[in-house]
Amino acid sequence: MKNLFKSILCVALSALMLLSLAPSVFAESAQREWPDNYMPGTVLVGVKTDAPTLQEIIPQFEIERTELAQMDPVYISYVNSPKADVTYVKLVLAEKTKEIVWEAIEALKQNEHVTIAEPFYCVYMKYAPGRVIISLEDGVNLDVLPDGLNIADTRLLTPGSSRGVYLLYLEEQTKEIVWDAIEVLSATEGIKYAEPDYYLEYGVVPEYTQGDADNNGKLSIVDATMVQRYLVDSTVAMNMENADMDCNGKVTIIDATAIQRNLAGLE
Repeated sequence: MKNLFKSILCVALSALMLLSLAPSVFAESAQREWPDNYMPGTVLVGVKTDAPTLQEIIPQFEIERTELAQMDPVYISYVNSPKADVTYVKLVLAEKTKEIVWEAIEALKQNEHVTIAEPFYCVYMKYAPGRVIISLEDGVNLDVLPDGLNIADTRLLTPGSSRGVYLLYLEEQTKEIVWDAIEVLSATEGIKYAEPDYYLEYGVVPEYTQGDADNNGKLSIVDATMVQRYLVDSTVAMNMENADMDCNGKVTIIDATAIQRNLAGLE
């Protein structure tokens, strides 16, 4: 009996030791699960309105610049629900490595003024070709779907709920057909709304190619000029991903201005 008691006690003590190690083990595992395509030397930081400067919060790191994180609001929602008293900042460190990102994140998360500190990603919201999501009015079923849409299949997205939200699979798998179908569905009585089947895709513009529209490996006034030419003539060939300076999935005059500011040392 004594031996059995000792065995049980040993098992219990071993379990307690494992539990004490669990947070660090899980934290390391969670870190490894992050997608690897984040910007070297760049961190997304949420700071409270009464916070000191980031340089004061992490004086051990050399900061190249900070700027407001002007990104797709879907990304902010994904990282952390937006709060009125929090400012989201893109922190760019002088050292452009991926290792420094995690060192800075660890230091930032120890400060009471920091709500989030995560790797900085560009996130693009895309939609699937030939798929549309609809929401039906209460008491309405799929019989209201208009003829001529060529729907291959449907799937209920809200089983067990009174809300009738469906995913429609169209026979024509193109992006163009999505908007044609939405126009028809939005005008159909009994349908609350129709929208594309959106999903998020991570992408990143590496530091050494950001702004390099002509894809020659360096940033120059030629890149800004090329973007401006593209805005006048969309047939101008250039590296669209590099030219997208604000990572919002499209190239605008704001990107050309960002390249010029970068060249002038203002970014």
